Amino acid sequence: MKKKRQSKTQKRETIGQTVYDNLHKQPDITDPRDIVKQKKEDYYNDLISTVSNGIKNIIGRAFYVEVVWIREKALQNYVEHPRYIARSSCPTPTWGQHVWQYDTLTQKLDLLWAIPFKDKAEWLKEHQKTLTPGEKIQLDEVMRLDNGTYEELALRMNNEPEKGDNRILINNEVEA
Repeated sequence: MKKKRQSKTQKRETIGQTVYDNLHKQPDITDPRDIVKQKKEDYYNDLISTVSNGIKNIIGRAFYVEVVWIREKALQNYVEHPRYIARSSCPTPTWGQHVWQYDTLTQKLDLLWAIPFKDKAEWLKEHQKTLTPGEKIQLDEVMRLDNGTYEELALRMNNEPEKGDNRILINNEVEA
């Protein structure tokens, strides 16, 4: 068994060394379907938990759950973690984001959009002719983001004007 290198200043193994070792070790063999099933269960359990907290803490008929996917740079963007945010306003659509709307009166949870990361979106656009049905759905999400459909939806959900005034008011003077 090979002895692990230790830092010159620390007696124990460093985080960087652990990450490096984990990236280069032989992966455990696991059926990908089991992983996907577990990730789905975790996703929906965390979503339900966020909705429950939103019901208790957000006042209003509807609120939104924003799921932002964070990529771990230390692990070369291979590991993605969702962050769940319950909010009273609809967020602006962006890459790597799912947005759900919960209606407290009807107790209905609707998915508004699920936008993939930008690199995945570019890949989908390049390979339009050979996509699977699931990838075609993702491409449709990307096209709706690109043509502004989701931005208009967010504005409508927040009761904002569609053609907003982008001038800035500074010291009671309008600056273009």
